[in-house]
Amino acid sequence: MENHRHRHRENFKFLFEAVMAISDAEICEKFLFDLFTMQELEMLVQRLQVAKCFYEGEPTYKQVGEVVKVSSATICRVRQAYNHGNGGFKMVFDNMKNNMRT
Repeated sequence: MENHRHRHRENFKFLFEAVMAISDAEICEKFLFDLFTMQELEMLVQRLQVAKCFYEGEPTYKQVGEVVKVSSATICRVRQAYNHGNGGFKMVFDNMKNNMRT
């Protein structure tokens, strides 16, 4: 599995580098609108909103579903990634929270 993750990381390195090169919100918006379709962006936003609910302590699928109108399957996938993934959601939300303070 670790070898699979390593290959994955190498395959996506160019994307990661492109994201890291974004210097401000305006460039980020233009880049994302060029990169994704509207439907793909809406899906990403919904998943991010679900993860934010877990970050803020929304404990049940029903409560999350009331805040973000997505399927229980989407909530389940995001919850799995949030709880057992690489910790990326929490790191990004922590960074966003810290940036708001400064």
